[in-house]
Amino acid sequence: MATPGNRLKTEALLASAMQLHEAGHLAEAEKRYRAVLQQNPQHAAALYLLGLVSISTQKLQRGADLLARSIRLNPDFPPAYLNLGICLAALKRPREALAQYDAALQRQPEFVDAWYNRGVVLKQLGHARDALDSFDRALALRPGDVEALNNRGLLHSSLGRPTAALADFDRVVALQPDFAPAHCNRGLVFTRLRQPDQALASFNRAVALQPDLAEAWCNRGDALHELGRLEEAGDSFDKALALQPDLAEAHFGRSLTLLLSGRYPEGFREHEWRHRRSSAVQPRRLASKLWLGESSLSERSLLIHPELYLGDMVQLSRYALLARQQGARVVLAAQPPLRTLLASLHREITVVEDGPALPRTDLHCPLLSLPLAFGTALETVPASAPYLHADPALAEAWRHKLAGKALKVGICWQGHPARAELDRGFPLAVFAPLARVPGVRLVSLQTGAGVEQLDALPPGMAVEHYADTSDNGLRPFPVLAAMIANLDLVITTDTVVAHVAGALGRPAWVVLKHVADWRWGRSGTTTPWYPTLRLFRQTQRGDWGGVFVEVAAALAERAWNGG
Repeated sequence: MATPGNRLKTEALLASAMQLHEAGHLAEAEKRYRAVLQQNPQHAAALYLLGLVSISTQKLQRGADLLARSIRLNPDFPPAYLNLGICLAALKRPREALAQYDAALQRQPEFVDAWYNRGVVLKQLGHARDALDSFDRALALRPGDVEALNNRGLLHSSLGRPTAALADFDRVVALQPDFAPAHCNRGLVFTRLRQPDQALASFNRAVALQPDLAEAWCNRGDALHELGRLEEAGDSFDKALALQPDLAEAHFGRSLTLLLSGRYPEGFREHEWRHRRSSAVQPRRLASKLWLGESSLSERSLLIHPELYLGDMVQLSRYALLARQQGARVVLAAQPPLRTLLASLHREITVVEDGPALPRTDLHCPLLSLPLAFGTALETVPASAPYLHADPALAEAWRHKLAGKALKVGICWQGHPARAELDRGFPLAVFAPLARVPGVRLVSLQTGAGVEQLDALPPGMAVEHYADTSDNGLRPFPVLAAMIANLDLVITTDTVVAHVAGALGRPAWVVLKHVADWRWGRSGTTTPWYPTLRLFRQTQRGDWGGVFVEVAAALAERAWNGG
């Protein structure tokens, strides 16, 4: 049994250990905490404080064990739950951490640090709205907490609330002007608002304040790319990678800048980093060997499987023909809407529906890796067209439907709404000058979102529309191909319609935003990917009306010359 004298000695030893701890002399403090525990193994405060030292010295599991022991001895001490939660979060056990924060708050409902850390772990778990509530509670108790404001701003941004996000980031930089991450996050909101000039200003401020912030250099590169300042963008990505060589977002951004600049071999190599991005869909786990061009395809079976968008699939399916020419037995997995159209590639190419149960092959290659695997350079793009073909019976049926002497022009103005962030669509009304060209007949190729604009056409504008609901309200690709085969011209935004027209070898004009996607290059009116396509580019960001004046003049010239 401890005597009063022994207890005094123990408390004096504990007090000296705490002084050393506070002064940062952790090794000496640890020795004295252990000495306290030798005298009294059930000393809850010593267990707690020794746990904190263990956490500070990165002995996380030991720290968690000590804090748990202290809680069993003193279950009404909220800071122990808080620090155990922080330790468990660092051990990547977020759900257990959350339980500890909740336990702390049960005992102390206004424990601001517990609310803050609860928000952090809920954000990591993907529970954005619950995390937002926790940060709101923390900020109600401590309004000037820049970390809580910054995190809340990130959540507002992820929930599609840019105004609220900017308000939080602006508050952070007002409270702490040199807080570089808030400037960086502010720039990201401007990026999502498609305001690259403002985004660049924020990223510039972030790197000026913290030159070693790799993420800010990377985001700065994205803004410069969107502004068309590609050489500067490349330099910014290089600086990010010098600071953090494995930063996948910087490699990916650099790849897009290289590709847009026409530096295909280097760009396609960098593009392989797409699989490591935080937002990336994990690459498939297949039993066959990944093929990136390092071995012969002769007498071997190759599975090509899709990634991302339907337009990519149409554009890059041409490589299945190259693989066959090199002796491969090709299996092409296709998204269900494209399967029938892609079956027209070649009778010896097996086209299957993409899904979890794909045929076993010797090799496999993801769709977007095909240009790398085949060593594609700007000068060696496989551009033979047509490589896809409309169904003859369907094409004949649409020849009768579209019969007439006028210049038949198919138009498409909007891609899938899920791709709206790509900023490639424009209002149907911008086609009005084309409708006034004598001898021109506009035929809608639009399906799904955007079709409603046909109900509010400008006065004097007429557009034929053929509804088709045989594929969940969307026009099936074989029907689209049959329509395009019977049109004199297609004029479209950068969407899958452009790729189908090009793959069919049909004439099409593609109207592009100021800085277009990499496959269209940074300048010029032609593309090596499709010999029959002509490109029209915005001269000023956001000015669709200006580019359509040029399109209308070109169409009038074509109509005047007889199509």
